[in-house]
Amino acid sequence: MAHHSHVSAAAPGHYTPIARWAGGWPPGWLRLAVLVSAIACTLPGHRGWCESLTPASDIIPLTYQTSWIGNTVATPDAWVQMNSETLVVAGDGTCYTNVPWEEGGHNVSYYRDGALIGAALHTHGWGYEGGLAVAVTERYLFISQQVSNEGGGLKSPASWPPKGKTWYGVSRRLRSDPRSAAPWALGKGGDGDTLKGGFLVVLEVDEHGAGPIAGLAADQTTLYASTPSAGTIARFDVQTMEPRGSWAIPGAQQMCSDRDGTLWVVQRIAGAKPQIIHVSQAGELIGPGVGGIASPRGLALDGKGRLYVADDGPDQQIKVITDLTTSPRVSQAIGVPGGIYAAPRGRVAALKFNGPSGVGCDASGNLYVACTGNGFTLECYDPSMSRRWNLEGLEFVDCAAVDPGADANIYTKEEHIVCDWSKPAGHEWRYQGYTLDRFAYPEDARNGHAEFASTWVRRRDGHVIVFGIDMYAEHLLVYRQRAEDEILVPSGMVVKNHIKSAAGAAEWPPHQPAQGEWIWRDGDGDGAFSAGEFEGSGHDAPGIGWGWWVDDRLDVWQVGAQAVRRIPFQGFDPHGNPIWSLAKATLAKVPAPFTACERLIADPAADTMLLAGWSREFPNDKGNWKTTGKVIACYDHWSSSPSKRWEIHPPYDIAAEHSTSRGTTVAMASAGDYLFVVYLISAEVRVHKLGDGAYVGSLVPAKDLSGWVDLPYGITASRRADGEYLVIVEEDAKAKNIVYRWKPPGH
Repeated sequence: MAHHSHVSAAAPGHYTPIARWAGGWPPGWLRLAVLVSAIACTLPGHRGWCESLTPASDIIPLTYQTSWIGNTVATPDAWVQMNSETLVVAGDGTCYTNVPWEEGGHNVSYYRDGALIGAALHTHGWGYEGGLAVAVTERYLFISQQVSNEGGGLKSPASWPPKGKTWYGVSRRLRSDPRSAAPWALGKGGDGDTLKGGFLVVLEVDEHGAGPIAGLAADQTTLYASTPSAGTIARFDVQTMEPRGSWAIPGAQQMCSDRDGTLWVVQRIAGAKPQIIHVSQAGELIGPGVGGIASPRGLALDGKGRLYVADDGPDQQIKVITDLTTSPRVSQAIGVPGGIYAAPRGRVAALKFNGPSGVGCDASGNLYVACTGNGFTLECYDPSMSRRWNLEGLEFVDCAAVDPGADANIYTKEEHIVCDWSKPAGHEWRYQGYTLDRFAYPEDARNGHAEFASTWVRRRDGHVIVFGIDMYAEHLLVYRQRAEDEILVPSGMVVKNHIKSAAGAAEWPPHQPAQGEWIWRDGDGDGAFSAGEFEGSGHDAPGIGWGWWVDDRLDVWQVGAQAVRRIPFQGFDPHGNPIWSLAKATLAKVPAPFTACERLIADPAADTMLLAGWSREFPNDKGNWKTTGKVIACYDHWSSSPSKRWEIHPPYDIAAEHSTSRGTTVAMASAGDYLFVVYLISAEVRVHKLGDGAYVGSLVPAKDLSGWVDLPYGITASRRADGEYLVIVEEDAKAKNIVYRWKPPGH
């Protein structure tokens, strides 16, 4: 997740994706108010060249093309969600999903025939979030939800739990209109942007306690809800929502109901292998469980009485269980064995599943598979297992970068995207490779150990090296490319201080120095952290803040309050890992006029340095964090006798955190002859000449592509051989990246 608390300021039908500030904002309309007078492309989908204007008097319009990568859908109110924990498919092929957190608020979305139909809404704000489960009947849609009182700020027993408590329960909606409640007399909700009378409390727990509903199933008479923390399956009358008792089923998780009223349930008990159990109408086990499935997740039955199981283990397949009434057994496996990790490893293709989490069947025998190994993908296969369609929502807290040696290749933290720049906007990109191998490299930071948010790609001496910066600029991740497939191998790491593991968790990374900063290099080439592969200084990095950079020589740069530090590249080892040493690092004093720096960009070929931060004349008087600051300056002769060439002060509006103007500068990038500076709220990109700092004009997102720039390195830029600039901007709300294609006049 990008954020760690929830707020309640959304208007009906909108959401609160940003939670660090008290007021909160919806993901689209409020941020777009600054652009209400914009003239965007007039062709459908903004697939032409457009000239964007804003009402701000200091904006110079540029002519450019707006596009995107990473999401099949990009319209003002629609996108393929960034994740899902579950899938249920109705007989007509409508697919319903649910996830606890979806930044733009589309936690519960529904799809049919390869198209996004809509989102259930009321699942992201006013204390209400999504959940792990979903179920349908002919009339109703049931979605699990978590409800908080937002630190006691929401006070109504009819809609929210008491202070210090959290509710886990079920929202009942009409399938004919999933945005509307199907209320009953004792249902909760109705205050603020909550649905009146449509929420059932299944569990009330302490606000930091566990209690999510892991599975839902429903037939025409009964709703079932599995609660692993309580070790039960609770039952409710579908029509009245009155309780009908519960069954003691330890470890019950995902479920589906059979036509005879029995349940098939994934059971996970600590210390035991997971299995599929069969539960009678009386809550008793029927026969032995079905084992042999490494990591069962979603379940579904087809019209022929076969049980389908999404197996997220090494097989990465859909397992089919037959003979359900006699001796249930796995009789078929659908999908390429190994899924995304089948040769060539990481290469995306039909039937190469990546983290299968949900499965379903429609009345026509089509198979649907949801995968969450990377973002969210939803695929449909006909009875012959030919793929009919697929949808992708791949990016979240993610900023992509172009390969400097081949501009058709774009890398994000986990994806390799290939582009054909001759195609229309939004159709240039194709998801080609998944670069994380969680089975071969379990210690890879991307396996949930540490954050990778923004990407840089560098080439030197025939090596392609991919770098990753986390959301809070605490560390630099380093990966080398395998020539034989799509996988990026953990190669190195530069860290400002000792990484503390969560209480009760195994230390990650193992063997790191007990205190202070360190550099790790994969000395034995196995992609794991081994003893003897670390160099530490014994103390934290000296005054280093948000500023990182890797130049074209592969020198690593850092900047903080008073010093600029360079860790020079020392060559490659036999495994292709870059070599750096803290012992070789050099320090330079931050030059005038800066009192502190937040970002830097070094160009060794020109011997120039770009610095951004604060000065006495332009101080950080509001205590802002993550911003680039109010001052950007360029210095010549950096390696010998730095001299300032120019200094600029882009517009900076701290008050915009609660307004509709552009906000504060959050990230910057350079390429060719230009500097690009992007804003937190409006996502406006201001373009300046590197030669003299002069403002050239702005790139602003079209209405259907706008989003929130939430990363300190939320922008990258590159210049193509024909003079066109590709400027990529993080889009935090709607699971994609924005791509601006701009040719300066004369090219």
